[in-house]
Amino acid sequence: MEFATALLVFGGIGWYLDRRWDCGPWLTLTGSLCGAAVGFYVFIVRARAATRDSRASGKDITDRKHD
Repeated sequence: MEFATALLVFGGIGWYLDRRWDCGPWLTLTGSLCGAAVGFYVFIVRARAATRDSRASGKDITDRKHD
């Protein structure tokens, strides 16, 4: 969810600035790339936190029981 939000917010800002300054698709593309980078960063931070928390509690998040 955060990835999509970051992509839409930064892409939207780029789109707005492109329309305001009439500079083509460059700011939209730049904003979208920045949004993707922020989204991936948030994903990695949350994944590391989940791994750290699961190790601290003694639970293995990769341990799956197969029936």
